[in-house]
Amino acid sequence: MKFYEDLSSYYADIFPLTEDKINLIEKYLPKYSKILDIGCGTGELVIALARRGYEAYGTDLSKEMIEKAKENSKKENIPPNFQIGDMRKLKALYHQPFDGMICFGNTIVHLNTVQEIKEFLQQVYELLNPGGIFIFQIVNYDRILDKGIKELPLIKNDRKGLKLFRYYDYDKKNNLIHFRTRLVLKDKKEFNHGICLYPLRKSEINKIMNSIGFTNIEYFGNFRETDFDPKNSVALVGVARKE
Repeated sequence: MKFYEDLSSYYADIFPLTEDKINLIEKYLPKYSKILDIGCGTGELVIALARRGYEAYGTDLSKEMIEKAKENSKKENIPPNFQIGDMRKLKALYHQPFDGMICFGNTIVHLNTVQEIKEFLQQVYELLNPGGIFIFQIVNYDRILDKGIKELPLIKNDRKGLKLFRYYDYDKKNNLIHFRTRLVLKDKKEFNHGICLYPLRKSEINKIMNSIGFTNIEYFGNFRETDFDPKNSVALVGVARKE
């Protein structure tokens, strides 16, 4: 996607890695676990986990993101366990199971149908070891749809002079959100893009995950494990186990 090609050079400045993500992973997955980050971007989380003793891997659809991730891992003297890949074809990419799989950054909803989402989650389930953990994070679309929210909060990095504007246009007929972005750089250069997202409600993903076989599914409103509030939580974070 052209959006992520343009974003790759600024990804870590727009979406900096936060300690609460790592803390949540460490709570559910012990050190030395084998973990796959699906939609890994430029690899900051994979590298941070590797530094903490995890056997961490990352995959992303964007060639530019993966190239940047490999550059970053080389700088940190971390094995470059990254590969370009389509999340819809996980089992073609990986043939050995994982102890944990993570999918942050609203990645799941880039799949535009319930069937695609179900097939993706089925592959996640099949690639997990017994007792394996899947942790995901998406936007809370219960809040977006019920309140008719059309613009997400502005993301700013004053030090780098970056601004990312994000707009939502809901297509009720097709049940898709047209996600428009405007990235403004310090030199006033702009990148404008648009993609479609599937507005996945908590009830939908919960039904899918239960049908696949995930158990003990917990939901939070953020990575700090605040209770999920469908009306007010900005995010939906889920933690599920394969028995």
